[in-house]
Amino acid sequence: MIFAIGAPGGPVRMYIETDEPERVGPQCQPGEIACPAVARLPWATIVADGSGIVPGAAPADYEAERVRARRTALLAACDWTALPDSPLSEAQRIAWRAYRQALRDLPASQPGATLETVDWPVEPTT
Repeated sequence: MIFAIGAPGGPVRMYIETDEPERVGPQCQPGEIACPAVARLPWATIVADGSGIVPGAAPADYEAERVRARRTALLAACDWTALPDSPLSEAQRIAWRAYRQALRDLPASQPGATLETVDWPVEPTT
């Protein structure tokens, strides 16, 4: 059986699938309840009376958050280029600086872009 956990009338925080319902309660934080769920819906709200869940729409900023997460990973992967002892020439440093700035400008520079449609800056060659 699948259980949804979250605040009554609020979004589902997590799902637990178990044949032992007594194991679900300890997963609840203060003010939360566990209720039966037919499926694990990506966005759902717990009915205020705890009788179940209702499907919902993706949060408005969901795609922007996905873009930001990918952008952050790309920035972390090239942090070494910003170190004072990196083995880059001055021209390479300038190219990497521009690339990193273009990444930092995302997603604001491309409002409404999704992870699949964003025009990612091209990583410079080293």
